[in-house]
Amino acid sequence: MSRQAPIDPEWTDYLAAVNQLANLPNLADERRRSAKADEETAIARAKGAQELALKACDDWLVYAKRTLSNAEARLVAAHILVPDASAAPTIAYDSPEPLVEGLAELDKKLATEVAGLNEARRAGRARAMERAAEAARKAALRKELLRIGGIIVLIILGALLLRVIF
Repeated sequence: MSRQAPIDPEWTDYLAAVNQLANLPNLADERRRSAKADEETAIARAKGAQELALKACDDWLVYAKRTLSNAEARLVAAHILVPDASAAPTIAYDSPEPLVEGLAELDKKLATEVAGLNEARRAGRARAMERAAEAARKAALRKELLRIGGIIVLIILGALLLRVIF
């Protein structure tokens, strides 16, 4: 049997310190990850709290508007307050003829605007068709010019070739 030499306590402390130094970058990375996770959790909680606070504010705003309108309605019903004409405009005519005339006038305006819109659409379509036809004409002309140019090049090459042979 072989006997183990007694371990020096200073050597053990030295090995522990070296191991801790070796793990130091890992500890820093772990701290960063932990801090990032904590920050994300805190941000999520803060956003949730903010959304809840905004929802509560919206709820209180709706509640306040309802309360105000109910109070105004009660004051109007008790003949203490005169109703606001701009809040709910009403037309009090003795006869419906002015309303019918107004509607007929609005109908005429709408018909003229729709007719103008249809005319503008027709004109736009006509311009688009003209542009497309012009583009087709230009493309055909370009193609024809390329064909003629190719023929001229072939004639020139043929003439050069004939001079070289003879």
